[in-house]
Amino acid sequence: MSTVRYIIKRYEDRGTIENKRRTGRPKVLNERQRRGIVRQVRAIPFTSAGELANMVATTSQRVSESTIRNVLHLTNYYGRTARKKPFISEKNRKKRLEFAKKYSGKSIEFWENVLFTDESKYNIFGSDGRQYVWRKVNEEFKNQNIIPTVKHGGGNVMVWGCVSAKGVGKLVFIEKNMNARMYVDILRQNLGQSVRKLDKEVKENSGQKLVWS
Repeated sequence: MSTVRYIIKRYEDRGTIENKRRTGRPKVLNERQRRGIVRQVRAIPFTSAGELANMVATTSQRVSESTIRNVLHLTNYYGRTARKKPFISEKNRKKRLEFAKKYSGKSIEFWENVLFTDESKYNIFGSDGRQYVWRKVNEEFKNQNIIPTVKHGGGNVMVWGCVSAKGVGKLVFIEKNMNARMYVDILRQNLGQSVRKLDKEVKENSGQKLVWS
């Protein structure tokens, strides 16, 4: 009952039941500085908290990294490990998107008659170091939030392989530098064998014959 009386009295005295605004330590950063921090992170997500603190600091004001993090957390930006993915140029992105749109409506039967081939270099040794990026939830694959990777470095092996809806074909290790002539030779010597291998496996497992085009 005392709680009810207190609430009624508060409303009669102040016209509201909300708590009074509490006094406390004033905010280190003003609204303009906070907006500047968020704009910087949107433009360059890899900017560190230390760099942001130095950016907004003045001769009479020092800003801690925890203050920077708190400002970003209020706008749903959190420091997370940046994802890595192979670098793709803008030209090839458009080509891949056109390919996906062209074939997105194909049936399962169509894809069962397709064999994908590719060659790739695999580094035996690589860095496991992490790099953090400021981003929001579910934005890990936005272009500005990823670390592009390229095929490079020593201690690696180059291989050629193929894959279809029915399985994988031969794996060929490439010991020399790849050129157009070598690639054609690899296809001539191994593509047909892979098709026959997969065709045999399909017939053994299902009794059906695989038709390749």
